Amino acid sequence: MEVLELKITHSESGYIYYRISYEATAVLSFLEKTKELPIHFIIETSASGAKDIELTLKDDIDYPLLPVVRAIKQKILEDDKKGLLPC
Repeated sequence: MEVLELKITHSESGYIYYRISYEATAVLSFLEKTKELPIHFIIETSASGAKDIELTLKDDIDYPLLPVVRAIKQKILEDDKKGLLPC
């Protein structure tokens, strides 16, 4: 299982500047098949600079949940470090 891409459909930074909310679609690869999974996630940056990700899957998936959540969070952190996520 691999996360190929995150397609951000909407981002919103509210009144709290260190929390940014995103609506997106995660493109996942399962044994030569791909699936698009709608997700919602929030990135919260602490005072020390550490990032905490709160992730919600908006659809059921026929795969063990923990590896999917872990892989999506890792992809979010990678894209954030590269500056690919809108602010």
